[in-house]
Amino acid sequence: MSQTVLIEVRGRAAGLVVGSGSDFRFFSSRPTFDALDGRHFGSIAEAYRAAIGQSATRRRPAARLTA
Repeated sequence: MSQTVLIEVRGRAAGLVVGSGSDFRFFSSRPTFDALDGRHFGSIAEAYRAAIGQSATRRRPAARLTA
């Protein structure tokens, strides 16, 4: 039986994870998580951790150039 789970990061939808057993596919719902779109994960928890990591990656401040 297939499962569909909404993954939220910081109170916002990151995407849906659909699958069963040890094959779950991520479907992005925000541009921040597009790098994960279509990726397969071994569990819902693994997909959630990847979404958290992607969010942290995108929130890093840009480097500043100084003269």
